Amino acid sequence: EVVPLPAIETVPIKSSPEITEMAEHLEGASWIAFTSAEGVDCFFDRLLELGRDIRSLGAVKFAVIGPATARALRTHGILADLQPETYTGEALGKALADAMKPGERLLIPRAGIGTETLLKPLDEAEILYETIALYDTITAAGAVNAPGAGDLVTFTSASTVRGFAAQ
Repeated sequence: EVVPLPAIETVPIKSSPEITEMAEHLEGASWIAFTSAEGVDCFFDRLLELGRDIRSLGAVKFAVIGPATARALRTHGILADLQPETYTGEALGKALADAMKPGERLLIPRAGIGTETLLKPLDEAEILYETIALYDTITAAGAVNAPGAGDLVTFTSASTVRGFAAQ
């Protein structure tokens, strides 16, 4: 029996100078890499709020961390150009480092506390990238006190581990 226990909640960052700047400089990005479905949805929500739409993206290529993120991107009418075989930040970073050409620029919309394992392969390959925080993760209220103790706990991200431990 599976009992879902949300350990975190996501809260979109509504406005920041970095988000406004991101929308103004989309034309300079060659790639956009998403590490979560939440990042996809927040990205497109912010674009619309700033008066931009899918036409602003031109010939940008898209990378996703895994199938759930690819599905979220597809709901916005875009198919992923790149998805690593292993669904981790490190694998996505390595795949991008292999796929990108010299001089191409990468935009990474993600959580405020995004994992650094994605960035290490990009730094090693001297990839030009910019990260932008579009949402924060906060501890969900009352998840650990939910009924039914389990024999096994499975976490879906480092944020869920931190949220579970905080409770």
